Amino acid sequence: MSSLLPSSEDILSLLCSMIDQLPDPGFVVERSGRIIGWNRRLETLSGVSRDDMVGMDGTACGILFYGDERPPLVDLILPSRTPPDLIPYAILELDPGAVSAEVHLPCLRGGAGGLVLAKTAVVTDRSGAVIGGIETLTDISAQRSAIERLLSANANLQQANRVVRHDIMNELTIVLGYLNLAGESVTDPEVQGDLARASLGARQIQQLIEFTREIRSHGTVLPSWQQLDKVVAAALKNSTSCVPTVTVRGDAVRLLADSLLVRVISTLLTDTYQRGGNLVELWTEEHGDHLCIIYTDDGDGIPEYEKERIFGENFDKVRGYGLFLDREILAVTGITLRETGDPDRGAHFEIVVPAGAYRILTGQEVSGSDWVVDL
Repeated sequence: MSSLLPSSEDILSLLCSMIDQLPDPGFVVERSGRIIGWNRRLETLSGVSRDDMVGMDGTACGILFYGDERPPLVDLILPSRTPPDLIPYAILELDPGAVSAEVHLPCLRGGAGGLVLAKTAVVTDRSGAVIGGIETLTDISAQRSAIERLLSANANLQQANRVVRHDIMNELTIVLGYLNLAGESVTDPEVQGDLARASLGARQIQQLIEFTREIRSHGTVLPSWQQLDKVVAAALKNSTSCVPTVTVRGDAVRLLADSLLVRVISTLLTDTYQRGGNLVELWTEEHGDHLCIIYTDDGDGIPEYEKERIFGENFDKVRGYGLFLDREILAVTGITLRETGDPDRGAHFEIVVPAGAYRILTGQEVSGSDWVVDL
């Protein structure tokens, strides 16, 4: 029966035939590092034929792509080849039997150079012994160039937005000043009412401009670990809503979330105030592989037919985008927000945090006792 099993040579030969079907350039080496396969797409990318490369040591790739002898990335996973610290690559992933890295090849395209994503994997026989390796090279020069152009364009737009936002706020300050002066100089109640409505409109424009400033980083800044009690404290400090008492209890936790997480809590506090709430309680519960953050209040409950509508983009133009944007902010790291309360017993919001996006802190990291904030 053992004679029917493929030999190491058969496995490598089959692999050399198969790599010609790969959509990416690639080559195969045996355990010693000698090149035994060089597919057609790599011939096109490198400008060198298979016949010229097969039989060469893997360091010949260094001469071809860098102009000097250096080990290919696949050497990193082959026994008895170049030690990892001698391989001059920016490693992206390093696992047993597989490595990937972004590599700039200066001699690519006749010296024009190019950026490739190199991926390697070991080839083993039926017993699991390493008999060779494969490396693929995906040309990502165009993608990286496009990303850099987009980042540059985004930076320019952000700068333009800051300048325009600043100028608009200055002009609105002037408008509000003159409206106030006009209101003091007239006695006609009807005119005073018109001026008051104009002032209100100008202040609402200010709030909208401030809103664009708050969300400017949404989706452009990497999520960060944030301690829940500190986020709540920051939301209370910045809140203009008069919620008398907020109580937070349960385990202290950190959440991996968008930098606008504090805005989510601020929106919930504002919502409580607008529904006539006087008391807020917030606590955490761990269920299996996820964490549930419960937010309840004693304000007017939310009717069944509105439990999803309140998260709609156009639900309440007077109160702003509120809960709609909050869902978008939380979704960056897979966190969800829903309302599940009894309409007769106030609101009951649940923020569901998936595994990997929360950490329950130990007693050494933070005190887990309840705390109350009175406004």
